[in-house]
Amino acid sequence: MEQIFAVAALWLGLAVVSAVVAYHLRVSIALVEICVGVISAAVAGYIGKTEELGSNLEWLRIKLFDLPSQF
Repeated sequence: MEQIFAVAALWLGLAVVSAVVAYHLRVSIALVEICVGVISAAVAGYIGKTEELGSNLEWLRIKLFDLPSQF
């Protein structure tokens, strides 16, 4: 349970930082959030800490056989 809160705190912290940067640069917050997310994923991949971002958690993985037949 602690890991879930740590991952959520990390992403919410990144969202706050990107909102502050977007406000000072006077650009769209969503655009800066996407850029910050991509940069943080690239940095985590470079140093080998992609698990810290929570990108491979069980509840995030999509199982193709669980999707409805219309997809």
